[in-house]
Amino acid sequence: MPYTLKYKETDGGVITTYSGKVTDEEYQQCLKEKILLGEKIMPPENPETLRYSISDCADVTDFDVSVDTIKHAARLSKEVMEINEAVLMAVVAPNNHEFGMGRLWQAYVGSQGEKAKIFRTKEEANNWIAQTLAQPKKAG
Repeated sequence: MPYTLKYKETDGGVITTYSGKVTDEEYQQCLKEKILLGEKIMPPENPETLRYSISDCADVTDFDVSVDTIKHAARLSKEVMEINEAVLMAVVAPNNHEFGMGRLWQAYVGSQGEKAKIFRTKEEANNWIAQTLAQPKKAG
């Protein structure tokens, strides 16, 4: 599999690391696995167990994923963000093609976009997540 999916129970993060050639079918399979994981780690009574998600494409050599699949991923991300308003999502995409697909995903996430960001490096993504999680919660 050209991806690994890991839940970091200690800080509520899900890290997806893609590598090599990623096909549309494999990306869709990863989305299905993320949904199953989300059902386990985001119980209805406490959805804020999930604090952040990082999708790391730094080791991808060929990202052959359709626009329709990216739109579907954005719809799923948006649903998670509506259930858990505090969750952060970051995509690491040093290459232009993956970065562009990430921007497309971000655009389809829509109004939740301030909590969904695209970065060129893992360090930038990790820093943004750490700084944002460290900020006091807004009274709502």
